[in-house]
Amino acid sequence: MNLSIIIPLYNKRNSLRSCIQSVLNQTYEKFELIIVDDGSTDGSEEIVQEFSDSRIRFERKKNGGVSSARNRGVKLARNQWIAFLDADDIWAEWHLETIVRLSQSEPLALVLSTSIDTFVSSQGVESKLNSVSKEFNHYLIKDLHKDWLEKKQVICSSSAVVHISCFARIGYFREDLIKGEDTDFWARLFEYFTFAKTDMITAFYRTESIEGNASRSVNSVKKYEVYYFKPQWFIWSSKTLYQFHVIYRYLKHFIYYKQPKNLLLLCLRYNFGLFVVLFQRFVRIFQDHTTKDSHA
Repeated sequence: MNLSIIIPLYNKRNSLRSCIQSVLNQTYEKFELIIVDDGSTDGSEEIVQEFSDSRIRFERKKNGGVSSARNRGVKLARNQWIAFLDADDIWAEWHLETIVRLSQSEPLALVLSTSIDTFVSSQGVESKLNSVSKEFNHYLIKDLHKDWLEKKQVICSSSAVVHISCFARIGYFREDLIKGEDTDFWARLFEYFTFAKTDMITAFYRTESIEGNASRSVNSVKKYEVYYFKPQWFIWSSKTLYQFHVIYRYLKHFIYYKQPKNLLLLCLRYNFGLFVVLFQRFVRIFQDHTTKDSHA
């Protein structure tokens, strides 16, 4: 199993060194590392140049967002399996070894994911690396949207590995989105391909941003995944219920952060369907309340 690892990079100079080093520390060594610089202005390229490993490839492009950087990396890949890692996250040294083991255990799966934990820069990640369990389990994801509704951690960009053939079927990350572009991609993948998962923690997500964010200044709901849902309003599948949940969450978000333009655009987008969303939310609150009373 040969892998191409894609790191999309935008102004992550202070976290990039530890990110790259975590890849080079992998116990499984059959990989290439493709770092796609999405127009950084903080000298991130200097950090890449510190490493002389022949497996590292560096590509610089005009700023176009994280999706365009990931897509460029996929198109440059020489191997059949594509792994993703964000430039401010890190892997445990057994990450790729675990992915290979997962693929061997679930050979029909073309989308693979381990589990992820969080850390903050001030505390470091060493204590978590030493304390996480290395007990390996594996299973197939039966209902991605149901798991998301239940707030289960299923897949994220720094834990995911995708077979190259999947991109020919469903396309790439949507470059017009800056919010929800990753969940949009996983949802489209799940429509056609088998997902395999292990609860073994091998990736670590940095919870605080120590550099700038490329998309922070963009403030249009038309660049959010939620704007492009097509719910089946009266067929309440787990996918539709998940979409209702996200729509409701963004309605509250735009009200709380006083973004009337986005709130209006979202209301106009779904029109009378919002009544269904609110009704379903009322039903869910009632069911939760009834369940709590029954356990009292």
